[in-house]
Amino acid sequence: INVSRNWIYVNVTVTETNEENITFTLYNATTVVNRTTSTSAQRTINWTGLGDSKNYSYNVTVGDYAANINTTATRTITLDTTAPGVALSCTPTAAKTDQTITCSCTSTDNLDTSPTISYNTNPSTANTGTYTTTCTPTDNAGNIGTQEVQYTVEIGGSGSGGGGGGGGTPETTYKNTYLVTNE
Repeated sequence: INVSRNWIYVNVTVTETNEENITFTLYNATTVVNRTTSTSAQRTINWTGLGDSKNYSYNVTVGDYAANINTTATRTITLDTTAPGVALSCTPTAAKTDQTITCSCTSTDNLDTSPTISYNTNPSTANTGTYTTTCTPTDNAGNIGTQEVQYTVEIGGSGSGGGGGGGGTPETTYKNTYLVTNE
């Protein structure tokens, strides 16, 4: 399992009438991180303050007064609280209405080789204004990275074809004025 936290909580159920002790053991890739043995009816442990981006394994062993022992299966858990890195770029960042803007997003993560990435490859340029597009990668532990890029859309020119010559009705020209604010 992959989780976004720095602790591991273990709860075990034991059926043993002559229990001598119970041992909770936590391992990392190279060594025993913690081994806690209890002669009481302890059934839980919470290992806290554990390192980020680490794979841990744990199991529980119960022994009785006749020297019999039984050990649970070894479970593996990955602790990851680091959000994926993200790189978002869009070109152009200033476009005319209905012009295509193309965005690209990549992500890297400390543990997950391919985070799930959500973004819009071609954000809308249907209306004028300043807009923001976002890329959001999510890793296996549920950590989310984010990066935004702003782009502007201006009114596009709709030029008309060149005209023929000669007599006829003069061409009508329309002119619009747009006031631009700092917003």
